[in-house]
Amino acid sequence: MPKATPKLVASASASVIAKAHTLFSVCAFSTALLLGVSLHFQKIVKNQIYRYIVSNVPWMIGSRSLLAPPTSDLSSTSPTALRGYFAAAFFSTLVPLVFFYIKHKVHAVAGAYSIYALFEWSLIALDIAFDAVVARDFARLELRIVDVGTEAATTNRTFHLGPPLTASNPEFDGIGQLSRLVSALSTGAKVTRTWRNFFADSFMAFVFWSNLTALGPMIFYRMQLYPSGGFQALTEYAESVWSMGLSGDEVLLFCTLSPVFLLSSNVQNFVIRHPALIALVELGGVAAYKIDDEGEQRLRTLGFVLAVGVLGWTAKWRQAVSKGATRDSTDRLTLTFTIGLLLSVLAKHSFFSINPVWPFMSDENGGHMANGGLNGLALKIGLLAILDIAVRPARVVVAPPPPKPSRNPPPPCPSSLSAYGTGAILFLIHFLFTDSGTIIAWAQKGHPTGPTANPHGVLTLVALSAGTLLSTFPSIAPFVSSTPAYLLSALAAAILLTQNGWISFVAGCGLGTYTLAVLPSFLAATAQLGIGGFLKAFLTYNIFVLASVWVVAYAFVPAGALLRERTDLVLGGVMLLIGGGVFDLQRIERDRPSWGRGTRKFASKARIALVAILLTSVAVATQFISYHLNMYSDIGPSPSQHTWGCALLSKFPILNSTHLLLPSPVGELAPAIHATLDVYGTLVDVVVSHNGQEEDARDRELQSAELARIMREAWPRPVVFLGYVVTKPLANRPAPYQLLVEDGRMQDVDASDDDRWCEYILWRGLHRVAYARLNRGSNPAITDTEIQLAKFVVAEPDASSGAFHTPSADDARRTYLPLVKRRALITIDLTEGNRVQESLVDEAHRFPAMFYGAGVRGHRYQVLRDQDGRLAPRYYMERMEAAQRLADSIAPPECKTQ
Repeated sequence: MPKATPKLVASASASVIAKAHTLFSVCAFSTALLLGVSLHFQKIVKNQIYRYIVSNVPWMIGSRSLLAPPTSDLSSTSPTALRGYFAAAFFSTLVPLVFFYIKHKVHAVAGAYSIYALFEWSLIALDIAFDAVVARDFARLELRIVDVGTEAATTNRTFHLGPPLTASNPEFDGIGQLSRLVSALSTGAKVTRTWRNFFADSFMAFVFWSNLTALGPMIFYRMQLYPSGGFQALTEYAESVWSMGLSGDEVLLFCTLSPVFLLSSNVQNFVIRHPALIALVELGGVAAYKIDDEGEQRLRTLGFVLAVGVLGWTAKWRQAVSKGATRDSTDRLTLTFTIGLLLSVLAKHSFFSINPVWPFMSDENGGHMANGGLNGLALKIGLLAILDIAVRPARVVVAPPPPKPSRNPPPPCPSSLSAYGTGAILFLIHFLFTDSGTIIAWAQKGHPTGPTANPHGVLTLVALSAGTLLSTFPSIAPFVSSTPAYLLSALAAAILLTQNGWISFVAGCGLGTYTLAVLPSFLAATAQLGIGGFLKAFLTYNIFVLASVWVVAYAFVPAGALLRERTDLVLGGVMLLIGGGVFDLQRIERDRPSWGRGTRKFASKARIALVAILLTSVAVATQFISYHLNMYSDIGPSPSQHTWGCALLSKFPILNSTHLLLPSPVGELAPAIHATLDVYGTLVDVVVSHNGQEEDARDRELQSAELARIMREAWPRPVVFLGYVVTKPLANRPAPYQLLVEDGRMQDVDASDDDRWCEYILWRGLHRVAYARLNRGSNPAITDTEIQLAKFVVAEPDASSGAFHTPSADDARRTYLPLVKRRALITIDLTEGNRVQESLVDEAHRFPAMFYGAGVRGHRYQVLRDQDGRLAPRYYMERMEAAQRLADSIAPPECKTQ
């Protein structure tokens, strides 16, 4: 009895979920407004309670960074762009909101509260609009109900994600679409896990900043807290203040130099393998309030905890660079780091410049230590965060890759200037921006003019949040690290130092925005320098911490007169080092993206939909290219696995991909990517590889055999192979060519092209349309060899076998050299069969004419020649179609009927 064909019962766009959410949100707020105005108007206008919507900071910044698809449409109406607009408008609205609240609350200006209310409601509208953008993301998904038949309903059915569920006839497409939906839902589960990880890491960053900012006050005061309530907790000074002498505990300032222990590979491996243990130790800073003494043991406990915390964060930054040679990993790590800072500043703002989880705070009701702390609550949240960290997959410990010769110039590396600049920025953040009221204190010149800590401290938070938001825009990074932006920040620092009142405060806010916006670039550069880079950064930080103490040094402090009352020298030194770091970042930007920009420009002009990039430095600019060309990307096996590099860029969605280390028992480890793309609804496999050199024949044979197995077992799906294989065309075994073509059931893009050695394009199950070879270009060259391009058109699957049939395979039986291997007809085109003139090919299938002759920026057609003998691409067409088009081109025009 034939099986029942699955039938589509109903379908709907997944965007209806987001639209329904938006509708319910609008209805909920509108109903509240209408009921409030109609029933409780007098109570509403007398309301004296206000909240700023600070929880939107991590939500908007995090969702824009974490929920963005692998590639983003860069148009002004793309989901990513719209989220940025709504988030920027949201945070910008906070400025007039605070202004009119002050007019109402402090100055009692008539009508100010009504204007404030309008801004407050506009925040609600912007919040809803921000969430509504997800409808654009869901538009490409579809919800379907499929009738699978009675027989299928009684069997145990499992969902297949992506490629394993292939269609054998067109009516089966409903299940194929359903599989893609399940794949999308699986991706949604991964996004949920990503959010959970994000919040856990952000909270542990909050713990880190809390520990760091507690160290200074605890060194200055060793507190004995009494149950006097509130924050009147000061009782007796530490020895260093009480006796006007040094106690010795000041050495704990240098606990941030703990990354020196990471120079030991054993310590580094331990820290990376046990992130939950490191986080648990960090949480000990919050738990130190349980130590009941005059502060000595709590202080030393905090010093140890902070040392471990710096150790852990340094290892994470270094690991992020080792895992991908891309800014993405370090930027996300830095985002959680800055979100933790914002949470710390918010906590201090809410508790009047006291962080409620500092070790000398306590929430023990009735105990002599109780003074309004929230340590117990923080411990509970921290344990949940640590649990999340503990259940994550084990981290792979990476060792520095052994040096190997490179055929490309090495990618530019940061210098020590970046490390010194990072230390200066970390100090500047601690010095001015870990408390919302610090720059207000700098700007204050007396009442009634100028800002006050409450409520204007909120504007400091807005400025810092704006900097964090700007740091999530890759397109903004070049401007932030530019000379004009740095000069503006230096001017802001000078105004903050020399002026008073609002102009000084606004300048300080601008400096805070710049500092957090440029922080990811500095940390990413320092991470590339390794552990030594972070040692230099934290040593610089410590020197400035000491210098900031010396400006108000007591007479008993050695050499205190050198910097006493010279804050200008300290702040000037900080800005000079930041300037040096900016100069270093610009140098890297000039040297590194030249290749990326050149590739981006060429790929854009050549209208390329699929790119394979080979050699070790590929990942350096892959993110840059994929972002600016709106492409999905896969950077291939990690550099930590000591391979030559390979990467894949695609205009088509990458449904899944596998990173491979090909067999290499003798010489170089060869990387490969096996990816499945959704090409206009057809699943097409793409294999990218970078095989070893000819010196190791055994390696080459094993690597080629493994690639052939992968391509053979992908049958009947279409396959495109883009690889660096080092072989002559048509070379016999054990050379890679015959292994890949015959055993892999593949066809050469043009076997008559006998002037090849490194780069090869193979294909199966598609219509071959065109093939071209182009010069690598100049000023700068974007590769050390050449550029090979091919164009294919997706074929229709055979209704009975599911194989992708192309007429050229049948035609090849008569005109091509046939090779039969394992029941599959393999054809190698040794003639000019199927080649046609460019004039017979559709415009959409032609390569750009701009690359004829001298070309563009040195990119020009080379090696291959057309029928007229000029350097040009080659075009191919099925014989019957070519004959028909030729006939149509020479047929006389039809006579018009009179």
